[in-house]
Amino acid sequence: MSTYLLAGPNLRCWLAVLDEHEQNKYEEGPIFEVLMLRTPSGGYLFDPAGRCIYCGAGGPLTREHIVPFGLFGDLVLPAASCRGCQEVTSGLETFVLKRMLGVTRTKYGFRSQNSRKRRRQDGASIRRIERDGSRTEIPLETDQLPFHSWALPVFNTPALAWQAPYEDVVRDDKLEFRVGRDDAETALEAGGGLHPIEMPVGVYDPQKFTRFLAKVAHGYACAVLGVDGFPHLLGEFVRSGHEQPRIFVGGELDIEEPRPTIYELALGTTLAWNGQRFLGVRMRFLSFLGTPTYTAVVSEHLEQEIELPDHAAYEKPIKVTVKGRNDEVLFRSG
Repeated sequence: MSTYLLAGPNLRCWLAVLDEHEQNKYEEGPIFEVLMLRTPSGGYLFDPAGRCIYCGAGGPLTREHIVPFGLFGDLVLPAASCRGCQEVTSGLETFVLKRMLGVTRTKYGFRSQNSRKRRRQDGASIRRIERDGSRTEIPLETDQLPFHSWALPVFNTPALAWQAPYEDVVRDDKLEFRVGRDDAETALEAGGGLHPIEMPVGVYDPQKFTRFLAKVAHGYACAVLGVDGFPHLLGEFVRSGHEQPRIFVGGELDIEEPRPTIYELALGTTLAWNGQRFLGVRMRFLSFLGTPTYTAVVSEHLEQEIELPDHAAYEKPIKVTVKGRNDEVLFRSG
């Protein structure tokens, strides 16, 4: 059996599991099982922004979950988004939560603003590849959904901080995935065991995902430093996008080990190739699954170092026990 990622139109991501010569051959990879998953209460309510952090409108204003509620986001910035911008950011969050991470969120029972609606809509299915090349769709029950598989982009640093042309900056970008033996066996069994199958992991759209990351970073910077605490850079990009979406948003090519957190945010300053000072936010979501780390430049050309408060970094912890390939405990928290 070999495991590989298929990318079709619009970079729709499918994890293809092939049984070659009816032999159980599995591609070795990170194998782990989440035995316990609980999120402690907590969070932080920031001071009201008083105007839309994206377009500057004065009202009426809604509160802003910096990280979506559906990812256990508990950092709230009141009076921070006008109705129009709220519709835009809500659309970006819905795409990421449902199209990119819907299978994972369903498996782990992540909360939703409308959990009944999510359970009805976020079901997944596999596609069995028949001998004539046609596909037969087979629905999966919730308990058959992937345990920990994911497919997410891995980015180099934001292009704004590079001297090289944009095309050179994004050359090393790739779609990375993790699939475990249990996931592959579940999908094969559901497909009858003898046919190659395709297992959906998610849908990736570079514009929507980078704008989502920019939305989180911009909101966190506004909450920590105040709306007037730094020169804004990302408001228009969040609202309308950019033909080069990686100019403000990037990441780290090396993927860190899993950590017992749902998400991690950190605000800080850094220097670019030409000595200019940038303000950026480092982000990681579903860290307990060993996912990539992302960064976004929220302000450029800072004349001096910005004094950061104590809460410039935040982690949402989970109580979790994770076991590996031979039933050994990889880490335990709580």
